This record gives sequence, C-alpha cells and structure tokens, in this order.
Amino acid sequence: MKKALKIALLLLTLAMLASCGKAGSKYSQFPVEHYNNSIINNGNIELTNGALVNVGVNDLYKERYSDNDPNFGLNCIFDEETKTLIPLCFRPECTHETEECFARNFYLPGYMKSYGIYNDEVFVLTDVFQGSTVDISVYFLSLDGTVLRKTVLDKKILEESVSGEEITPLLLTARMVSYGNSIYFTAIDNVDANKYYPSDSTETVTHWIIGFDLKNEEFALVATFELPNTVTQPQHLYVAEDRVMMMAEGSSYVADISSGEQTVIDHASIVSDLIDDGKLPRGGKVSAYYRLHKNLIVVEHTDNSLIKKVYYVDPVTKALVNPGQYEAAAAENYRRESFVYNKDLYLYSGMDDDSLIYFSDKTGDKLYVNRRFGGDKLLAGVFAISENYVIFSCRNLNSAGTIDPEFERITENGVDVTYYLSKQLACVSKADFIDGSLDTPFYFNVESGTFEQ
Repeated sequence: MKKALKIALLLLTLAMLASCGKAGSKYSQFPVEHYNNSIINNGNIELTNGALVNVGVNDLYKERYSDNDPNFGLNCIFDEETKTLIPLCFRPECTHETEECFARNFYLPGYMKSYGIYNDEVFVLTDVFQGSTVDISVYFLSLDGTVLRKTVLDKKILEESVSGEEITPLLLTARMVSYGNSIYFTAIDNVDANKYYPSDSTETVTHWIIGFDLKNEEFALVATFELPNTVTQPQHLYVAEDRVMMMAEGSSYVADISSGEQTVIDHASIVSDLIDDGKLPRGGKVSAYYRLHKNLIVVEHTDNSLIKKVYYVDPVTKALVNPGQYEAAAAENYRRESFVYNKDLYLYSGMDDDSLIYFSDKTGDKLYVNRRFGGDKLLAGVFAISENYVIFSCRNLNSAGTIDPEFERITENGVDVTYYLSKQLACVSKADFIDGSLDTPFYFNVESGTFEQ
C-alpha cells in the first residue's frame, strides 16, 4: 500500500511535468552561479524545487530492520511542494533488488557512472550501459527510466591532444563535479595505462579533464595532463570559480576552465621539506591535500596516540599560515553540508555537542544551529540540501537527555538477531535552519512517504 501510494504520487508528478514541457521544467541542477563538489560522492544532489537523494530501502519503508534484511539505496526525488520522497520506480511488484529497478541503479550495474537530473530528465555519464561496455557517453532518460537519447564522446577531441596517437579513453572513477550547466570528470588513456613500463621509467600516462555541457549536450576537452606511469586513478576532483583540479600521488593538477592554463603543485614535496625543517611534526601519519578554493595545502597529522591536528601551508611561500575559523571553512566549501540561500553561501565549519557551526560567506558572520529541537530530538547531521530546504538526520533523546540506543539484540526462534532503528529524517526551510532554532521541522513518515509536522 505504501509503495502504491508513492508510485501514484510520482505518476501525478510526472503528469504535471509532461504538461509543463521543457520551458517549465521543475527539477534541474542549479544554474551558472553554483558550483558543486559534493556530488563526487554520487549521493544527494540539490535541484530546483527539490533534490535527488539516495535513501536506504529500509530507511524509506521501515521504522526498524534486522541485520538479515537486505539494505541498499534507492534514488528518490524529494519534492519540496509535497515534501514527499518519491522512489524513481514505477513497478508495484518490484522488490528493487534487480537490475530492472530504475531507482536501484538507473539501469547501470557497476560503479562507473555519475548522474543527476537536468530539466526533468535523468542524465548518466558512463562507459557501461545495461551491462555492456560502451564509449564514454551521457545518456538521457525520462524519470520513468525510458531511454530518450545519448551523446557519445568523439575521441578526435582527445586524439588532437596527444598528436593523433591511438587512444582508448575510459572513465577513471564514478566521480564528477558540476559548475553551472556543465559537469566535469576525468578519463584515462587505457592504452598508456596497460603498457609495460620498467620501474625506473620516466614515461607518463595521459589523463584528461573533460567537460559536458548539459544545455547544449556537448563534450569539450578542458585539460590534458601527463601523470607518472604509476598513477592510474586520481582520488579527487574539485571545481571552483572557473578552475577544476584533480589530485594524484601528492600532487594537484589544476586547469583554468576558460583559458586552459595549467598548474601542477607538488604538495607532497612541500610538506616533506617542512617536516625536514622541523616546522611540521615528524612521525605518526601525515596526509596532505591542496584546497582549490583558498590556495592552501591542508595537512592532517595524526600522531601515534591517534590525536589529529590540522596545519595550513601557503603553496607559494611554502610557509605555515594560521587561517581563522571562517577562512578554514571557506577553504573546504566542497562539503555537502554547505549551501546557498538568498545568494549567500553558508559554509559548514563542523559540529560540537550543542550546535552545527556555519559562516556566511557574504558577511563572515558565525551562525549556530542548535542540535536539540522538538523537545526530544538531536540533530545528527545534514543528509541532503534542496533548493529551499535542509534535510537532516536526527535521533531520539530519552528523559535522561541521552540518545536512545540505535540497535537492540533479541532472540527469535532460538537465534540472536540484531534490530537497528531506521534513519530518522526531518526537514526545515533554509530560513528556519539559518535562524538556528529549527522551529518548524517536518518529520519523515514511512507510512505516507512524506515529511509531516
């Protein structure tokens, strides 16, 4: 009954969309002034009038579940108008466990995919489709899973960057970032990657940063980087203010989207020199990475007692700097908890026992969002952002003011079984969230599939 209700709601929504046509599209990724790094996790994507969110099937349909119950994510639309989570699956008999379930995997088994919604259509960047290997392509599908069209990457634009050599471009990871109407991703020349190179070889492997314009449905080469032949899979991709960057083996490869100007920053060597000079601690575990937004190298040092300390380094002067809390938050605004409201970027700065901490990028003001609300709830973290709402997870507080246990072990038919509480979701308007008091929360009801007061 619950699933049938949600399908009915989705069908109604789709009928409304069909009547609107492209000119009045409801769900779409944000326009030019927004850039988004949080979608590198392929999870929850902010849309106009809602969000594309991935919700565990047990969290969507159950208040608690056992460790014997299958749990997997379903792609859902959060509709702001109805405050409903609508799985993108139309088959009432579907168990969501097979490749035929559109909400389960957008018909793309495996992980080599990035996706989103643009003008009421699902788009999928992939080199595997319906179980078969394909050229790097972007597929467009209706919200019911019907394949509408596809655009295939023309290898000629990449061949020109390597003097017409034979190439086999493949996606590196399932990560993409977005800026305005375009998405950006990385690909590798698989011919180079599969060549044998001696351990002392100075040969390189070709990597590309590629953009896809969702509005014009066109690919474009942003940058070509030659990386050491030991590198096959950069771990991160970031975008900010007309620059895009990938990271691999202690270096950052930065390209200006408009001019194509390229910069390589060897942050691992810089950090190593600072350690040798005694300016950074020796021993323990050090991880360093370059933040695109504020031109800082962020160094995390974990000592042998597992105590972590963060240092910041100017990559130009190679000196330690001490940014304030606001500057540190601005340097890490790839966080999915950050969001835009009324043309101001609200930067997430972390959580303490009492509050989530934000900064206004426009004014630099520090904001606190009280984690305790509704008399018996504790805000546990931000789950997703939509155009006008913040969806967060929360936990129950008991009379002693502590969190109720999230699981219990019981014996059923002589067998010990663990039951877990499903994720509790709530949402408030961004204005209410920024106010810090969470005065008017809507709580997710698994029976109706809606957020209700």
